[in-house]
Amino acid sequence: MGCLLPCMLPEPLAAAGHWCAAAWAHGRIQPNFNSPTVTVRISLFLLAAALIGAHFFRAGSYALVSLCAALPLLLLYRSRWSLIVLQCAAYAASLVWLGAALELVQMRQQMGRPWTTAAIILGVVVLLTLLAGLLLNSRSLRARYPFSTSL
Repeated sequence: MGCLLPCMLPEPLAAAGHWCAAAWAHGRIQPNFNSPTVTVRISLFLLAAALIGAHFFRAGSYALVSLCAALPLLLLYRSRWSLIVLQCAAYAASLVWLGAALELVQMRQQMGRPWTTAAIILGVVVLLTLLAGLLLNSRSLRARYPFSTSL
């Protein structure tokens, strides 16, 4: 089976003959990390995904750990909807961190233990995760991830 679309692909991809070959031909599966700002923005999102994945791992939610590990792979698919999904995931992770921070502060206050350091640390993690989502909406990333209607 050949390439899905008439295109010039490396032989292994053209021989594969599935959707990956067509997406490669249209330039949608190409990480483009030329700009340092794009690298920083994507690295911040990867850090946020790793942190929330570690949180879910500690809680024993292995399905969510798998999701957190797989979600950054959407960065390889160069379409605007993938950025929107990643932004929504970052905002949802911020809410999870905020809930964890409030729960931890309440628990430590009830136990009569100091809680300010934990609140500051988790507050920084909330802001980092929120910032990771906001930075995915930058002009440089939107230019690299255009709207598309078809493969």
